[in-house]
Amino acid sequence: MAVQNLVNSDIDYLYRLLRQQDSPSEGLLPTDPYANISIKEHICRRGASVVSPYISTSRDPVIMLRWLFQEGQKGHNGAIAIISCRRLDFYTTLHDLSRGNYDFSDDYFNKLVLKYGEVLVHPRIDKNAIIGLKDAIERYYLIRCSHCMEPGHDSSDSQKLDDWLATENTIERFYSIR
Repeated sequence: MAVQNLVNSDIDYLYRLLRQQDSPSEGLLPTDPYANISIKEHICRRGASVVSPYISTSRDPVIMLRWLFQEGQKGHNGAIAIISCRRLDFYTTLHDLSRGNYDFSDDYFNKLVLKYGEVLVHPRIDKNAIIGLKDAIERYYLIRCSHCMEPGHDSSDSQKLDDWLATENTIERFYSIR
């Protein structure tokens, strides 16, 4: 599903774990804007080495927070960009794979895009659409799980955290630039 002009889109915010080469002050560009690969190839070649005209983002801030705090996330600079879809350029296209409307002919990849709330952005994310950055300095604000000690969730209270993050006013307060 491609959404142009975003008038009918139900996506308010997207989240991206920034790579070393990403520069939010200049906007976000794909690794190769002229690469001739399909959406399927982009997803099936996952990883930092994929050369693609698409920019991977997620609808789910919790997924990005968990990735931010995972050890071994190489090639990332330790920050999450918060992107307002209302501020994207008119010609920006969203490919919302998180709705399960794209068949990758492989159950693994079909489940992967649903699990991560994958939304591909093409051709770029303008700097004006990046409304906030969240970095590792703020990790101590997050709930820490009593079982695995991972920041960002509490196994005994994860539904309350999910509800809290889903509240629009809370998300804006929690993620806004200071």
